[in-house]
Amino acid sequence: MNTPTYKEQFDKLTAAYINNEVNPYDACACFVGNLLNNKGAWAFREWTGQRAPYKSAVECVFKESNGFYTPKEMYMLEYIFISNISDNTPNSWFRERLNDANYENALFIAFEKTLEALKALHISKGEVIEEAPIFNKRVLQTA
Repeated sequence: MNTPTYKEQFDKLTAAYINNEVNPYDACACFVGNLLNNKGAWAFREWTGQRAPYKSAVECVFKESNGFYTPKEMYMLEYIFISNISDNTPNSWFRERLNDANYENALFIAFEKTLEALKALHISKGEVIEEAPIFNKRVLQTA
């Protein structure tokens, strides 16, 4: 059973970001949802208000990360992600502003800071990261 490397996780997350497949309010498509192979059962309580049994949340995190992450670590990463989006988006509620330029900037900042926390988590678990990949801001195509 292989545990995920930081580089593998970085590539998966940045592909979702570049392909505009990130939605902070969807447990399958948020930062952690993408990290855990688009499985939403990691969230004990999804943004929709639906409750997932805690046991299934633990099982999801364990299964999708091959036992590498804990639910507490996933919640910590998601907290960093959501906090940075809301801290960097003008106005109090950004759910309706998903296509706003300010949201785009906030999403980039949130990804950048959460990827740093993910890297620190991998290092704390003994992974040696000699040269971390560089995270760049995406350019979305407009129709």
